[in-house]
Amino acid sequence: MSEFVNSKAYPWALTGIFAAVHLVLSIIPAFPGVGGGAITLGMISGPLVGYLLGPIFGTFSVLIGSVMGLWVNPTVPLLGPFTIIPPTFGAFVAGFIREKKPYVATIMIGYSIALFYLGPLGQFAVAYLWLHIVAALLALILVIPLLSDSFDFGPGEKSPANLALLFFSIWIMSFVAVMTDHAIGSAIGVSYFRYIAGWPAADVEFVFMSIVLFIYPIERLVMSIILAIALFGLDRALVATEFRLPLIREGIPMFEELPEGSTESE
Repeated sequence: MSEFVNSKAYPWALTGIFAAVHLVLSIIPAFPGVGGGAITLGMISGPLVGYLLGPIFGTFSVLIGSVMGLWVNPTVPLLGPFTIIPPTFGAFVAGFIREKKPYVATIMIGYSIALFYLGPLGQFAVAYLWLHIVAALLALILVIPLLSDSFDFGPGEKSPANLALLFFSIWIMSFVAVMTDHAIGSAIGVSYFRYIAGWPAADVEFVFMSIVLFIYPIERLVMSIILAIALFGLDRALVATEFRLPLIREGIPMFEELPEGSTESE
């Protein structure tokens, strides 16, 4: 393994590289946004980067890429400057799930539900957020060792015996992460469109309860499957490499210092 991979510069270099990846994907529209803008492939790249880089470097990477995306293509952001928040938290929870802390996702979705409830559509909270509630509860099944332990492998290690179980675990993580992104985006969106964009209350209610309510479950399920397939493929490829990803793992050092004068590890 190269000295660079063992160096302290390695995680920061990856942070910059994946920020550029997220930047590109965050300006590519995936679905048209209601009221202008677009929902971009950033909903996929956010959790993907969080999964690979962990909850610290992954979150920083997606935040940097999202901010740069606002400058590169200001016509895409659906929630103005607040557009950077949902994918950043998608990366945040994906990283923590990878670190066997799925309750972080449940907490984040719970906060989003409370924020939505306090907004202009609070009376419709349960009706609108039913799938977010499912995602918050689904995240908790990843505390089951049979599922969480399927993540316990890395470069040069033996692949999990049950790849189907690994894919299922990755899909749960993907679904919970994209739903966290949507929960936070919805909580911000109802207030953004009502109080900042100046939409009449009736228009906000119509859009969210007559259009978005029926579209987002399909949209998020499809994108979570695509994300899971991409992550599963990356996971399989990384096992055969010397890249230390994710950067932080339960009980495993993020990097180790090489002996002075050494250029390669054992």
